[in-house]
Amino acid sequence: MCTVLQAQVAIPAGTELTIRYTHVLQGHLKRRKQISDAWYFSCSCIRCRDPGELGSLASAVTCPQCGKGRCLPRDSLDSESAWR
Repeated sequence: MCTVLQAQVAIPAGTELTIRYTHVLQGHLKRRKQISDAWYFSCSCIRCRDPGELGSLASAVTCPQCGKGRCLPRDSLDSESAWR
């Protein structure tokens, strides 16, 4: 089976081509599980490594203590990580 893609713009030789595996607004836990289940690898891209997900705070939850702040995982690559 051969897949053919056609670019809409000129792509210089040597340019790395990438694809998006999931919806851009998914938080890291759901995104990494979906990638693991469907594509059989553990993503460790720059966004997955950053608890704040490059400023999107897609996985942030409201602080249960103050109700105002946001909690994020300490280690976003560890699904069992503590949150702070």
